[in-house]
Amino acid sequence: MSSSDDYLDRGEGTNPASAMMSGISGAIYAVFGGLIMLISSAFDGLADLMDVFAASRDFFVALISEPTTIISAGARQTVYSITAGDWAFFGPGTFMVAIVSIALAWAAWAALDPEIPLVDDLIPWR
Repeated sequence: MSSSDDYLDRGEGTNPASAMMSGISGAIYAVFGGLIMLISSAFDGLADLMDVFAASRDFFVALISEPTTIISAGARQTVYSITAGDWAFFGPGTFMVAIVSIALAWAAWAALDPEIPLVDDLIPWR
């Protein structure tokens, strides 16, 4: 064992007051290190909660914005179907067919009433 590894040799010549200060400093460092880890884990938990909120926000944005894709496609098809196209037999009513298909899908959704835990918790009448 070398002399640098021997704790008694390293403490030789140190007065008791400085040895006690080193011990107290080590205890204080340990307490503050534990507090820092506790605060870090709290912020990690908060970040995970914010990720859940972001995912639910993305879900609700998609729930609201995706029907607009069908409506805009129906409007484009209406303009195209007045002259020609695969859906020309609907004529100017193609836009209305798109709106009715969304309404029927919403009615089917309401009739089936699927269990969505987060939505059921947020909306009291579900």
